[in-house]
Amino acid sequence: KREEMFERMKELQTEQKLRFAVGLTSANEIDSGGIVPAIRSALMRAIEELRASPSECRVLLDGGLVAPAKFVVQETIIKGDAKEPVISLASIAAKVWRDRLMVELAPKYPEYQFEIHKGYGTAKHREAISTYGLSEIHRKTFCHD
Repeated sequence: KREEMFERMKELQTEQKLRFAVGLTSANEIDSGGIVPAIRSALMRAIEELRASPSECRVLLDGGLVAPAKFVVQETIIKGDAKEPVISLASIAAKVWRDRLMVELAPKYPEYQFEIHKGYGTAKHREAISTYGLSEIHRKTFCHD
């Protein structure tokens, strides 16, 4: 369903009826600066890609996220992906983008089978990490011995 919704989102973007961007962050950025600053940095990249005008847009955020202060009209909503359709769409876009990225990276790291579990902490993924160790794209701060 997410894939179908994402494809529809891309159609709407092509028709200029919807604008969205996905901000990415690397495992190294998360490991060196922490997950919260990395998420904030990815959020900023997405906002910048949209060329959103701080004075003309309303920013809705999920969980504990906060947009830069220059975006004066912003609201953080706990469990926003279940309460606000636009946050739900953002969640779908992020998950599909990430899943597709993991499938794209799978041939470079075949032993981890990213195309199957998409990097989530499944038993198979944890088993591959135990067998082969961490790859350069794994978050070292997330894995505990």
